Amino acid sequence: MTLQTFQKFSRYWFLVLLCLGVGFLSSRYMTTDTMIWYQSLNLSPLTPPDGVFMPAWTILYILMGLSAALVWDEVSPRPFAFQLVANGAWSFFFFYLRMPWLAFIDILLLLFLILWTIKVFSKASKIAAWLLIPYLLWTIFASYLNGYVVFVSNTLPGA
Repeated sequence: MTLQTFQKFSRYWFLVLLCLGVGFLSSRYMTTDTMIWYQSLNLSPLTPPDGVFMPAWTILYILMGLSAALVWDEVSPRPFAFQLVANGAWSFFFFYLRMPWLAFIDILLLLFLILWTIKVFSKASKIAAWLLIPYLLWTIFASYLNGYVVFVSNTLPGA
């Protein structure tokens, strides 16, 4: 294996593990008390069973890492870094702070950041951009679920 091949292989692993790490850290906010609180909310009838979220996010984090690795040397990492931070912040706002309205603002920002990342990545690799489409679609759905909690459960500040 050449040094260049090793570096490329290492970059893929690093970025996939970085994304999975954000997911792992985000999951730390989901304690038993938090899940009891979550289940007490007026959730959308379209809310998937709890067992769907971990496998879905695991796949999405892997796709995100692969996408970033494909364009690492060709585009600015800023959009990717910003969206990764916003992604991790959502669980902090929603579960740890129990502020679904703040999480909703964050997820709307996250949607913008994902679109920006797709645009930037598409300049270097169409495949990298396409790998982020499932993430975008899931985040649109998650935005609906979060918005439902905010507006139907009336978890706005002062409500």
